[in-house]
Amino acid sequence: MATKIVIPAMGESISEAVISSWLKPDGAYVQRDEDIVELETDKINQTVIAPVAGVLKHGAAAGDTVKVGAVIATVDESAPAPAGAAAAPKAAPAATAAKAAAPAAEPKPAPAASPAAGGAAVIATSAGHGGGGGGGGGGGGGGGPRATPLAERLGAEPGAEPPPGGGPGP
Repeated sequence: MATKIVIPAMGESISEAVISSWLKPDGAYVQRDEDIVELETDKINQTVIAPVAGVLKHGAAAGDTVKVGAVIATVDESAPAPAGAAAAPKAAPAATAAKAAAPAAEPKPAPAASPAAGGAAVIATSAGHGGGGGGGGGGGGGGGPRATPLAERLGAEPGAEPPPGGGPGP
């Protein structure tokens, strides 16, 4: 069975688009949700994804102007997947999951330690420069200006020092 690829509705005033380029060649096997064609209008550029896996058959050429709703290609989902195409999608999620797990484990300990250590250092430093409560900065305990969460994280980095003079303000 062949699934039709149509030009999507891209906005109320957009009635046609130009096929800027085909990202996959005619006759190529495409995976579901894979970008297959770039569309260009006077307002936006957009890619169209394959709704199903199968063999792509172009119905319009690059540079053609097509109306919204027009069929520009089909994907034959009954065509067999090439040997390399079936193995690649299964390996990619496993690699992606491994990469996602590694960075997720590293940042979690750092933010937990940063606010307690970095926040106290930044507040103590600000209060040490004679920042006595005035000047519209933050409030909070200690009477001095309070640092933002971003400033606290940056101040907690090794080698970070507060600016001379306690920063901007009166």
